[in-house]
Amino acid sequence: MSTLCDFLKKDYSAHFGITWDDNTMQIRKECPAKVVFEIRDQQPTIVQPTGKGVSVIRKKDYSVEIVDFEAFCKTIHGRNNAPKCCDFIISPNVGEEFIVLNELTNTESKYILPFAQSATGTQQTGKLAYAREQLEATIERIYEVSNVLDSYDKKVALFSCRLSDKKGVHPMAKSARQFSRPIMKLEKMRLHETLPHGFEFVMRVYNKEYEL
Repeated sequence: MSTLCDFLKKDYSAHFGITWDDNTMQIRKECPAKVVFEIRDQQPTIVQPTGKGVSVIRKKDYSVEIVDFEAFCKTIHGRNNAPKCCDFIISPNVGEEFIVLNELTNTESKYILPFAQSATGTQQTGKLAYAREQLEATIERIYEVSNVLDSYDKKVALFSCRLSDKKGVHPMAKSARQFSRPIMKLEKMRLHETLPHGFEFVMRVYNKEYEL
């Protein structure tokens, strides 16, 4: 059992008053075979065919595990009472070389950064800020339980976004490309942000790979 799953079943569950039972409970997870793989939330499978994912990951020659952390939180906290959390957590099956908290979104580029709602003019923080909140909340809640994440050599909070307007062919395609330019510029930059407990905050726009 991986370090992460051992922690989730024993320490995390117990901290929130749940006794884990392997006979009736399970952690939704997958171990991709390919070196480069794509993942997406809210689908029957975590790993998706090439071209269908939101987050693109390149692994080295060791086995990795993708845990559906959102589904796990619903198991522990209740489907209607689940706290803020990232979508997936990626870590080695054996060892502690890295831990990647991954928040995914599939949206138009104009919604990534702060924007005003077209109908009301109300200012919204945008998907990037929302992702940061989800990732920070995940980090803080895990550290509320223990310092297990400090055992990993590299700690990353990854925001993966797929822009639904990135390759538009409709009449607004030119406008969409203009929206995408600042996003692509942002993606090429390092965000130069460190989240709590030394997690590096990283962004990838589909289909750019994140290398583990």
